[in-house]
Amino acid sequence: MKKQLTILLYVYGVRIYTAIVSIVIIPYIIKLVGFESYGLVGFYAVLLACLNILDAGIGGVLTRQAIISRSSREDFEEFIGIFNKVIKFFILIGSLVAIIGSCLSYQYGKSWLKTSLSTDEIAFCISLMFCIFAVRYLQGPYRSLLLSNESQITISSINLVYVTLSQPITLLLLCYYHRDIRLYFIVQMFAAVINTMLMVYYGEKTKRIIRSSLPEINDTIGKLPLKNIIMFAMQLSIISVMWIIVNQSDKLALTKFIELSEYAKYSVAVSVSALIFIISDPLNQVLLPKLTRCYSEKQYSAYGDYFTSAVLFVCLCLIPLSMFIFFNGTKLLYVWSGNYELSNGAGKYLPWIFLGGVFGVFSNFCFLLRYSSGELKKHTIVYCLFGLIVVPLNVYIASKYHGIGAAIFFFISSLVLFIFWSGYSFYKYFSSGTDYIFIIIGPSFLGMYGYFYILSSCELSSANRFLSLLVMLGEGIGGIIITATYTSLIKRKLNIKLRIN
Repeated sequence: MKKQLTILLYVYGVRIYTAIVSIVIIPYIIKLVGFESYGLVGFYAVLLACLNILDAGIGGVLTRQAIISRSSREDFEEFIGIFNKVIKFFILIGSLVAIIGSCLSYQYGKSWLKTSLSTDEIAFCISLMFCIFAVRYLQGPYRSLLLSNESQITISSINLVYVTLSQPITLLLLCYYHRDIRLYFIVQMFAAVINTMLMVYYGEKTKRIIRSSLPEINDTIGKLPLKNIIMFAMQLSIISVMWIIVNQSDKLALTKFIELSEYAKYSVAVSVSALIFIISDPLNQVLLPKLTRCYSEKQYSAYGDYFTSAVLFVCLCLIPLSMFIFFNGTKLLYVWSGNYELSNGAGKYLPWIFLGGVFGVFSNFCFLLRYSSGELKKHTIVYCLFGLIVVPLNVYIASKYHGIGAAIFFFISSLVLFIFWSGYSFYKYFSSGTDYIFIIIGPSFLGMYGYFYILSSCELSSANRFLSLLVMLGEGIGGIIITATYTSLIKRKLNIKLRIN
């Protein structure tokens, strides 16, 4: 238990460092390159997210198969054969993306974006974006292998190196060498190469360690039929593709329908909302292999304990923070940046994007539930239907109502998906599963809304940025204390157990 806690603290430490560094440098980069050039950084984030569609859930399939194939060396060798073929496939796809993307950037880059930046500058940056993706794409299978081995320290350490190179080092070079957005993407390329090299090295090392530690004969868990593996892979691929399309279609549409300088402010709101990932990413990284292992080894009591503790933890961290940002988003942005244009521009988007992201984290528990149990069929159907409705609406709303419409619709669609689909899944898989919504999450949101609404009516803010920060910090700590008290009281009375069919 002590070792698990140490690992978790390290993983969260790296995520906190990543979020702080990434957010702190934003106003400085904007000051160095300007709003319009920074819009390319926002476009870069969207483009990489959209290109992740090429993973098509393969990483998730590899992680799960690596876990369940460790019953014997023979099974694992069979998995390694598949793994090596996947590596060749990734090299081929990555190379094609780099070549085709570079060609397209010179022909269509300028025509897509509403900007006064030169054609050569746009083409150079977009070309590098595709090459960066191609390099980072190659590390995917190796990361899956490390994740299946629960090598959390290794993964987090590699991420630490990458973030340091791609964020603070980039800022220093922009300050002291050349204030040009092209240099920003050159450094990102260098960081991506180092990141991928480390992931490949430690992935290969982990493969050798696992192989040498396994017994020759399978005496534990039986092999899954090939048909089941293929079906699971197809379902996960469809979910992954739809998730990317749903979550990025609005942002990609906005890059077409609004000025690049205005999109920069929208992307700042998206970047600040990445605070959510401080909580969700490490938790997902830890829970995905652990829940899968618990379910495959029939440790159902431990499964339920891990799941409920994770839901309570997310409530404690994200619900007070989301309501705090809902009422204080613009003030927080000004205290952070000291820039009225940035805080007012991004502040109108931030509350809705942040709340939508929080409900996305809660919806991810539904995915974890079905992924770990190997039952993705209904999840795939629901998410496809959801995507068929939401994606056209994303594009329409982005074209007609621009950033504010896209932000509000993102919140509404995330809320609806969580209430109906996650609510049903919790009910199906757990006895008293509806307690997750009606006893834990719902009352926590209502309580925090009332708390921050009352505080917002008292006008406790100050014209001094430092004093405003102290006031908001006190309000936020108060919200955490209230939520912590509530969750600790109800935890003793919860009796949520995994249903076994």
